[in-house]
Amino acid sequence: MEECQLHFTFGQHLNKRRFTHSREGDKQLLRDLALEGMEYRYGTGNETARQRIDKELHIIDLQDFNAYF
Repeated sequence: MEECQLHFTFGQHLNKRRFTHSREGDKQLLRDLALEGMEYRYGTGNETARQRIDKELHIIDLQDFNAYF
């Protein structure tokens, strides 16, 4: 443990605030990618998976974490 070093600055956010040029752009990009992944994994028309995505994307948007994901 003597050779291990960790430097952390509290209060400084290093995550990108925006991935696109706007919050709405980030929200739409994340939704498009999530739906594309859903269709690949579960096929089109899986209402249960779509509802789950809508719920999770809503929570992510409320926290303004669209660019993080």
